[in-house]
Amino acid sequence: MTDSNLIACLYPLDDKPGLDNALRTVRSAENSSRCFEPLIQDRSRQSSPAPGDHSGEGSDKGSEAGSHEGTDDEGSDESDDESDDDTDAGNDYSPGLQLRFDDWRKNQVGFVFGTSPSCDIVLPRRDSLKGLPSRQCALTFDDQGRLVVRDLQDRNKGKGGTAVNYGAQGGQKRRSFSWIVSCHTFTTENTPIVLVLHKNLKFQLVVARHDIGSAEYQQNVAQFASRVSAHVDDLRVSFGGLGLRSPDSTAGPSADAVLLNNGELGRGGQAVVVRVWDVSTGLDYASKEPLTQKSQGRLKGEVELLRQVHHDHIVQCLPGLSTTAPVPRLLLECFPLGSVDDQDNKKAFSAEETLQVLHQSLSALRYLHERKSPIVHRDIKPNNILVHSRTPHLHIKLSDFGFAKASKDNMRTNCGTRSYMAPEMFKREAYNAAVDIWSLGVVVYELAHGLPSRDRERGFDGFQWTEKIVRSVESKAEKSDCYLLIFLSRTMLVKDPELRHSARRCSELARYLDVSSFCCSTILRPSPGDSHTSSYEYYYYDDES
Repeated sequence: MTDSNLIACLYPLDDKPGLDNALRTVRSAENSSRCFEPLIQDRSRQSSPAPGDHSGEGSDKGSEAGSHEGTDDEGSDESDDESDDDTDAGNDYSPGLQLRFDDWRKNQVGFVFGTSPSCDIVLPRRDSLKGLPSRQCALTFDDQGRLVVRDLQDRNKGKGGTAVNYGAQGGQKRRSFSWIVSCHTFTTENTPIVLVLHKNLKFQLVVARHDIGSAEYQQNVAQFASRVSAHVDDLRVSFGGLGLRSPDSTAGPSADAVLLNNGELGRGGQAVVVRVWDVSTGLDYASKEPLTQKSQGRLKGEVELLRQVHHDHIVQCLPGLSTTAPVPRLLLECFPLGSVDDQDNKKAFSAEETLQVLHQSLSALRYLHERKSPIVHRDIKPNNILVHSRTPHLHIKLSDFGFAKASKDNMRTNCGTRSYMAPEMFKREAYNAAVDIWSLGVVVYELAHGLPSRDRERGFDGFQWTEKIVRSVESKAEKSDCYLLIFLSRTMLVKDPELRHSARRCSELARYLDVSSFCCSTILRPSPGDSHTSSYEYYYYDDES
């Protein structure tokens, strides 16, 4: 049964440069109240200093670690940590330090690590640990009850810092910074968690598992701040005490954020999108990175374009952490619900939701097309419309601006996904923003009624396909008097781009649409496996000056 008062255990990391220093920390008289003996004695291992043994204080002579190490200047912002993948093995043979809810502490902020005797975990002063501060970091809780490591050093200091490794990831040194180390799937799945206090002093942090929602756990966390001695060395003024607030989810990550790979979200021919986890907030973001040298230029353009765009129905770029050099990287808000295509395959969109996709997408296109230098998306399709929320109300955002271009002039590059491309794009002639209106019209028609079938054995003919869509919409509109179909056939799915309506005009007319006048039937739509959307076909012919 889990000890409800246990917070975490610290074990010396079994690497030769720092093992002796870590063992001395565990065995020191100052930390004896928290020290526990190995569960299994291993006589083959090198004996460690007994509690109260201060031999070697201020010097490394006579110690295995010190005999090979000189002084250390902690000047880099990146950890020099050499990872040890076998850190779990041998904990039963290792002494350690136990941190508990019912422990009395010397500091209000939490369990403070440092060389000062006023710290809760006193670190040794040795030649091989030169640069360790009097107060380095603390283990404490944030306002969501998650255990965090908080560096207590001056952010502007040029040396020192703390680092945390999560399995094979992490290790970046930071000052005045927080790392979440519990109550998240990432911390559970990426172990061991290693606390790096110095190049030559590291501990494996094993956090006790608790039900964060239980009344007992919440009470323990609430009372954590009060478990301090009478003569407390109060750090609340400098660091806000225990009130480490979980950052605002809308603020985005800080400029020095540590973002770790949390699994692939999607992959195309040009780029891969990876879910990244912010160690300080616990929030996920999407990181888009190029797969080829050729695609770097396109992603760079996408970063530069999205930095200028701000709209409620366009995916938000996080400019501070999106880069264009040396290798471009686009950091975006994350969408756990996926795309319209993903959601529609799980549960077909209702008539009300389809109308919202139309309204919100037209709002985004109106914003893009009416800019001083109009932005044409050129690849609108269900996979590029992301779902921010579906309940209680649908909220979508246009994404993937890899083919987008800002220009007052007509364009010539035939690009996009062939099933959604406008008729004029297949002619390899100049075109304008009207191509986006056609593509969105195809998306809405697909959600409401499904698209006509295609004979894949005969190959794809863009002219025949667009003609087939027009005939299908017009035929169904005549037979059903569905106002949505009539709207699409007269404003958006019009072969002649000169007769196709603008985003502004479509948006104005769409306000008069009423779902009660729709005849959409998800029963009549093709199943996802039969639909052409199960296999998107990209088309790119560069003939643009």
